[in-house]
Amino acid sequence: INIGALTEALYTFFFMNGFDYWGDANLKLQVTSYEDTARFIVAAVAKRNLEGSLSFVGQEVTVQRIAEIYNKARGTYKQVRHLGSLKDLERIAEEAEKKGDPFAFFPLFLSIVFDERSKLSSTIANQFFPEIQPTSIEEILRQNPDLKMNN
Repeated sequence: INIGALTEALYTFFFMNGFDYWGDANLKLQVTSYEDTARFIVAAVAKRNLEGSLSFVGQEVTVQRIAEIYNKARGTYKQVRHLGSLKDLERIAEEAEKKGDPFAFFPLFLSIVFDERSKLSSTIANQFFPEIQPTSIEEILRQNPDLKMNN
């Protein structure tokens, strides 16, 4: 079962240094909440006739939209920052790997996200489960008042 990025993890891990992105500002990240992931998994297991790989997506949103939702919910003004091209990020990953940096995987992970290799390209299975309405990012933040960025 493929779910895209975990919505809650965006704020505490992925955007821990701010709403930074590489490459295209219009890229939409596919995100799904912890709770929705569990609901989709339970529903998929209950349907015995489903086989193979299934992909679920709660929302597809740009980094700008994620920042707007967070800032409104938390009363903050954390800006979105463009850090460079995907080529720039690839160079950073290569340099970190050459130096033996133990965190060299992180720029590589970012490049996979921002160049869309992490996009779920198979058929999104949400339509098989119309009873499950994904939780909005606004609602996730409302339900989790302690969910905040590290900085």
